[in-house]
Amino acid sequence: MTFTKDHLKNRMKILKEHFNDSYDFFRGGKLSGFSWNLFTKTWCDKPKVWEQLISENSEAIKWRNKVVNNYDSLEELFAKDRAMGQGVETAKEKHRHWISEPNGMNLESIVDID
Repeated sequence: MTFTKDHLKNRMKILKEHFNDSYDFFRGGKLSGFSWNLFTKTWCDKPKVWEQLISENSEAIKWRNKVVNNYDSLEELFAKDRAMGQGVETAKEKHRHWISEPNGMNLESIVDID
């Protein structure tokens, strides 16, 4: 199979996004009691807990039987470089914040004199 550097970069980006979805949902501090099952490669808890979670958040249904292959390897690769806590912004969020900053220095209106 032939692939380019861009193919590999795109695949890594998708893997990281999918890992982040799972990691944020279960380990981001929002949920407790869920555990990772190494044998089934799924998130586990009691059926009543799943039912309650799904009733509160319909997005959770996709994780009930979702097999995440290589989760442990993905966690080793991607979990440690995640920013958590107050004031965390992505580059896109930071750019929006700078543009809409109310201090009179709107980046959209800056003109280069040269």
